[in-house]
Amino acid sequence: MTEIKEKVINLAKKSYITPKELDKLYISVYNKIVKQFLYDWIITHEEELRLTKFKKVFNFDQEFLDQHWLFQKFIKALVVRDVANKELPNVDFESDFDLPFKLEKWEKIIWLFDNVELYEKKKKKKSKHIRNTFDLEDELFFSSTFSNEFIKTKGMTYLNIGQFVITNKKNYFVYDNDKYIEVRIKNLANLFPYQDWFWLKPKDKTGSLQVFKNLDGWFAYNVIFNLNR
Repeated sequence: MTEIKEKVINLAKKSYITPKELDKLYISVYNKIVKQFLYDWIITHEEELRLTKFKKVFNFDQEFLDQHWLFQKFIKALVVRDVANKELPNVDFESDFDLPFKLEKWEKIIWLFDNVELYEKKKKKKSKHIRNTFDLEDELFFSSTFSNEFIKTKGMTYLNIGQFVITNKKNYFVYDNDKYIEVRIKNLANLFPYQDWFWLKPKDKTGSLQVFKNLDGWFAYNVIFNLNR
């Protein structure tokens, strides 16, 4: 791959392509490779090594990649793959403040979402045509058994905004910097995802259905579901 880079640089010089334009070309090629690898939503170890080598040879700026949505998607695919294979993902997270909870022995943070809104269901509504119901703010969204289209109506309580943390043992919702709610993953009765939110219900009969909004719902669901298997 290093030889290919040297050939590309020499060709770019002859064609009067600037280094900045060349960097854009590298990123474009990298994006196409990532899209191809993500086509089946599964990243193999071989594909991971090839992308890592490509990134290293072409000196990609890690800060840029961290902010790039496609690279984030790639990292999430690796996390889901590792968790599904009963492996702990090699992901490190930094928080703007100290998390108020102590990790147990062998407990590790797998993912952390910022600016997540927490809602709690007020009351249960039943219909033979409705599979899952929950409320967000002043509107109730529900999915029918025939479609993933969401229809609006009334009733949910907004509780707070904070960080949603997934570890290999628990889910935490941290708010007001020093307060938190925790639920053991093995104590979850049900989960349901959709785009930028998902809801969960603890096995505890007194536990309310909770909705977490402003996160990658499908990714969070896949991680928690596989941890709970």
